[in-house]
Amino acid sequence: MLYWWRTIQMLLVACWLCFLFTTPVKADGGAPNLAYIAGSSAGVSIIDIVEQKITGTVALAGEPHMILLSLDGSILYVTQPRISRVTFLATATKQAICTVDLAGNSSLLALDSRAHLLYVAGNYASQVVVLDAMNCKQKYTLQTNSGVYGLALAGGEGTSSGSQEIWVAGATALSAFDGAGKLLITVPISEGPEYLSAPPGNTLYVTTRSGMVRAVDRQTRRLLPFSLHGGAFGPMDFDETTGEVYIPDKREHQIDVVAPINTATAQQSPTRIIHLNGSPQSIAVTSDGQFGFAALDNGDVVALDIPGRQVMRTFHVGGSPHFIITGLYPSLLHFTPQQRNQLSFLDDLVHYGSVVVLLLIVIILVLREQLRKK
Repeated sequence: MLYWWRTIQMLLVACWLCFLFTTPVKADGGAPNLAYIAGSSAGVSIIDIVEQKITGTVALAGEPHMILLSLDGSILYVTQPRISRVTFLATATKQAICTVDLAGNSSLLALDSRAHLLYVAGNYASQVVVLDAMNCKQKYTLQTNSGVYGLALAGGEGTSSGSQEIWVAGATALSAFDGAGKLLITVPISEGPEYLSAPPGNTLYVTTRSGMVRAVDRQTRRLLPFSLHGGAFGPMDFDETTGEVYIPDKREHQIDVVAPINTATAQQSPTRIIHLNGSPQSIAVTSDGQFGFAALDNGDVVALDIPGRQVMRTFHVGGSPHFIITGLYPSLLHFTPQQRNQLSFLDDLVHYGSVVVLLLIVIILVLREQLRKK
């Protein structure tokens, strides 16, 4: 009896260690440390969230427009529509890793960090170009029926590839593709869809070029009984901790905050409004839900205390900011994308190798116990 109890104990310990070593870690990037602003007088400006000051700039031609950041904070992806270019920038060195020239004045980005894919599009090309997010190499192209006005990635449970869906705002409709490039659905929106935001859950928020905000249920693929009217709405962001969506209203100089939609009732007004001393062009909310940053057309960036519902301070970056994103400090160790891939492989090898070793130890101990009993 004692022998079997000890065997069960060892197996339970082994199972726990297997779980410990193999359970995936949620890659939310942690609490962001930096804010990057595209369209400042320098090109791209950097604000240290902890130190509460502007700590750097990056000079880039072509009027930097939309920017995104890799999950580990090592690569900044920058659109430069005036010269039809996308630049992959190493944040640690502020040097270009690679560049790619694309047709259509590409100004829109969406990043699939899990699949290492960067989606690029613009208003003047009927396509979405899919790049390797590590090295600028073109993977494939999604053909659309018009120029593209917005992009967003959303969870893709139930898709044929099992990957995330890429939602594309065209001239008069939304289209959803799976990770393999297969068209899944088209949702007509006559008001002209533009910027997209996909917070946790099944709701996709859509601004329109006619001055509305609509919402789509991604599960049923239908428009929800929700709309905001009368604004000129810019790129949105959401609070991952609450599901609230922050919508810049350029015309009214305010941020409209919308709570998660109750699909049973119509909602026609924001939950609350944040008034600003300028026209907000873009908003970024940190992943921990503590801070928000609004880029204004007068060259200011307003830092918001989200839980406290107040303005913390204002930074002046100059120029005419277009977009803002938050993320981690770059690593102190400077690796190329190829080196990071190799390190990731070695990390997986060490983890899974440790599991195999632990299981072998348990088997040896069990066999040893059996031999000793004989």
